[in-house]
Amino acid sequence: MHLSKKFESSKEIRVEDKQIQTQVPESFSFSYRLLSRFRRPAVGIFRLIPKCFAEKLMDLFRYSNSCIGFAIRYLCINRLASKCGKKVIIFPSVFIKEPKFLEIGTNVSIHEFTYIDAEGGLEIGDHVGIGHGCTILCGQHNFNVPDKLMKESGYTFMPVKIENDVWLGAHVRVLPGITLCQGCVIGASSVVTKTIPKYSVAVGIPARVIRNRFETKEPEMQNSEKTGYLQRKEN
Repeated sequence: MHLSKKFESSKEIRVEDKQIQTQVPESFSFSYRLLSRFRRPAVGIFRLIPKCFAEKLMDLFRYSNSCIGFAIRYLCINRLASKCGKKVIIFPSVFIKEPKFLEIGTNVSIHEFTYIDAEGGLEIGDHVGIGHGCTILCGQHNFNVPDKLMKESGYTFMPVKIENDVWLGAHVRVLPGITLCQGCVIGASSVVTKTIPKYSVAVGIPARVIRNRFETKEPEMQNSEKTGYLQRKEN
């Protein structure tokens, strides 16, 4: 059986009166069905609870890999964030600091061991994938104050914006004041120090754009009659 058919099942959600086809792992399908049916009343109930209680619940279910854990984390971040869309998947062992400064869209997945400090303001768009072990920072220590220790020099906060349809590979680091424009891909273990243009693929430390996603040029190939192997065509 094909891997995608074995481990994923198709679901449909409606966002702004448009149907969007999404892929949902079978292991979470029960919680999705449950949330899709009871999402409005559940969100309404969680809106009534104190935020401090939602923070405690988030801590309590932080490491849970059960369907209930995924549902509770969604309901908690919906309560704590300044804006939260539908189908937000927060995997176990994710830490989100100061979620009141976080705006998160629809169809977003945040994978294991990711650390997010949203205190300077973080906006995550729709259809965003954040790989495991990523770090997103919206502030940093001041280090240019003479005759003063860095720990006593205060902080500078700068907002980070991740636009729609962005993919962060595993262990990516996003520094303060960065915009990841629509459709860009950041390669694994990259450190993003500046804004990345639309539909770009960026890799490295610091991350640099290596190509546009839709302008790939594959080398022409031909069969070798002598060897029988596939060879690159000489220009």
